[in-house]
Amino acid sequence: MHYFLQDDPCLPARSSLMELLALCERRGLAANELLSGTSLFAADLHKPNARLSPRQLDKVIQRASRINYGDTLPLLLASATLYQQDLPLGKLLLQQKNLGKALACLYFFRQQLQPLVSLSVLCHQDRLSLYFSDSIGLAPLHQFTIEHSISLLLVLFSHYGLDANSCRKHVRIELCRPAPALLHDYRHHWPADIHFMQRHNRLSFPLAFLQQPGSTATTKEVLWLCRLQRHYSPSGMGLLSYSRRFLQRCLPVQPTPEQLANELGLSPAQLKRLLRQHHSHFSQLLDEARQQHALQLMLKPKQSNRQLASELGYSDEHNFRRAFKRWTGLQPSVIKDWFLI
Repeated sequence: MHYFLQDDPCLPARSSLMELLALCERRGLAANELLSGTSLFAADLHKPNARLSPRQLDKVIQRASRINYGDTLPLLLASATLYQQDLPLGKLLLQQKNLGKALACLYFFRQQLQPLVSLSVLCHQDRLSLYFSDSIGLAPLHQFTIEHSISLLLVLFSHYGLDANSCRKHVRIELCRPAPALLHDYRHHWPADIHFMQRHNRLSFPLAFLQQPGSTATTKEVLWLCRLQRHYSPSGMGLLSYSRRFLQRCLPVQPTPEQLANELGLSPAQLKRLLRQHHSHFSQLLDEARQQHALQLMLKPKQSNRQLASELGYSDEHNFRRAFKRWTGLQPSVIKDWFLI
């Protein structure tokens, strides 16, 4: 199976949970208290092949946030995760020649740190934008993993010598969520221009940042360990990400729920029920797949709106322009020079 569900034990405990438990224990919150009701036991999590499901991780994160940390948990955890002594990927990211190579490594090995986030990369003129979308349909966990991903990137920026003033001036963060009650905590941990209630979850920064130099060279041993641990990371992707990718491949032919159900090895009724459990539905996934495919089509030169509409399966260009404005807030003609990496 090339996708995983909310209750599948697909997440390695060492990279997903251990540093979170350690962080909470430093504040006097016992591991057993955090794990209560999850069918997880602290002693078992130290085993090399220990795994947990996204739903179990979601329960632990909600409990830690409610009892101890609130909205700041993903912000505080990022630095601890990256500098974790027994995490080879952290060492690999911190030992690159420049920030661009570090981000390339993070993208290649992203399943080790953030298997529950679907990431798209978009260039526009002199800026790079990273778009984060839900992979598994657990809203609290989705918010946590996105903010943890953004926090990891900002820790990397700092490690490669970008000071807070430079980041506040040039880094922009957009989140779909409402502004948190303790907004000053976000501004303290995130030196950036932060906006809430946006259309996308996105972080953008100048392409020039990629040339920011590092200080040390990567050892072959660290790279070998990262490649070894990659085999223990989730081999597939979350149900929602997998479904979007399949629907995107079907375009411009209009895919049907029956086709997606067949691809997933389900009946149409099972698919509808499963998507409802993941807080989604077929029409939403198709709309999101069209959005991603529209951005990819911007690679092709001299594409008219009529051609774009046809390749996305729309009956006319008016429907395409209206959908594109809903996705991005802009008309297609404004951003036809965008391209995906």
